[in-house]
Amino acid sequence: MIQRITMFVRKLQNSPEATRRRWLIGLSGASAVLVVLLWVSYLDAIVEPTQAPRANIQEPGFVATFGKGVQVVIGEAKESGERFSGSVKEILGGTNEITFQKPPEDFILDSLPPVPRTPIP
Repeated sequence: MIQRITMFVRKLQNSPEATRRRWLIGLSGASAVLVVLLWVSYLDAIVEPTQAPRANIQEPGFVATFGKGVQVVIGEAKESGERFSGSVKEILGGTNEITFQKPPEDFILDSLPPVPRTPIP
């Protein structure tokens, strides 16, 4: 058995780069799956269930779950549409008022001290 493995490894070492790369990817994936399976089985062995198993409770099927999801999405779309149309009606239905006001011409600020004149050379 060990002799067959060493022959396979030598044959793989002498094979082209593409073949070695395929074996590398395949064996890496298989070892990753093995590690995950061992980890899950270990967790299953050390973690105890927190509640008693349910007795014959029917979970809703795909169609029922999908139908409920469609109802929720349609309800939210209606709410969003109503909010949007209300905002548009408020914007379009409102009136704008513009007031033009001329500034006073006798604007004098009494609290500032006078600025001394500086001659320019």
